Amino acid sequence: MSKRILAIDDNPFILEILDELLKYHGYEIKTCSSAENFLDRVIDYAPDLLLLDVMLDGKDGREICKTLKS
Repeated sequence: MSKRILAIDDNPFILEILDELLKYHGYEIKTCSSAENFLDRVIDYAPDLLLLDVMLDGKDGREICKTLKS
């Protein structure tokens, strides 16, 4: 079973590059362009790794990380 990665970034070019690169290396990846409902996405997808942009449509990736840790 391949490792699952969830990438959240508001730049579609970055998401496209991450998608192609990580799939090439055998990872299962899901990308999202918005931090809206991020907690539901994390729970539903259950990724092994979460890649977050620091600034997401007015939200701070560091705050999202703190929320997930708590």
